[in-house]
Amino acid sequence: MRPFFAIIFLLLILGCSEDDKLIEPEPDTTRPKVVSTSPDSNTCNIPVNVEISVTFSEKMKATSINSETFFIIDNTTGSINYEDSTATFTPSGILTYDQAYFVYIYPAVEDEAGNQLGDYYIWTFSTMPRPDTTGNRD
Repeated sequence: MRPFFAIIFLLLILGCSEDDKLIEPEPDTTRPKVVSTSPDSNTCNIPVNVEISVTFSEKMKATSINSETFFIIDNTTGSINYEDSTATFTPSGILTYDQAYFVYIYPAVEDEAGNQLGDYYIWTFSTMPRPDTTGNRD
């Protein structure tokens, strides 16, 4: 029985070498990017009850996306939800008719590996004109 254990022990020692060590994956050092926005930048006639969203190139750290890092410049209040690489800002009420809005994403927004966006991402859109409620027909 002893020769059997000796052979097993010898095979285990010889079978393990420095080359068999697990290879550590390279750390993620790639900065995330904004890949899409809604509404699209520079669009007009956007409904005043719109949700505003930004989609990133990878999963982000949800805690880094908040009212200090994702907001509309005119201090529109609302709530932020993050899911599947997309952050959505839902205004507390309707937006103002016929107004330009600037949306900011701060550089501190970061992916799950801690890589920050690095630059401000800003886009703009304009809401639709106020509907004619006078009943006038030209």
